[in-house]
Amino acid sequence: MVSLCCFNELNLGIIICMKVQIIKDGNGSDAGVFIPMSDWEIIKAEYPEIQTEEMPIPDWQKEIVLKRVAEIQKNPQILRPIEDFFDDNENVLNEL
Repeated sequence: MVSLCCFNELNLGIIICMKVQIIKDGNGSDAGVFIPMSDWEIIKAEYPEIQTEEMPIPDWQKEIVLKRVAEIQKNPQILRPIEDFFDDNENVLNEL
């Protein structure tokens, strides 16, 4: 779904409009927003600090990834093509 998003910039009488795409999850709930690159460039120019915004990865998440990588290195045969995953899920859905 594409929406026209308009907002008043700091109540200065400047109205900024952009076309955004609302991304839905499997349940149809709003899950994210796609912003066209041209609009993203305008936002970055107006708010340069947005590019330096950092969110550190928590140690517990790093530990999970490192554990999974170690398991894959020990047993590379546990990896399967993504197509298998989609096929399995499609089969389950068809059984419902």
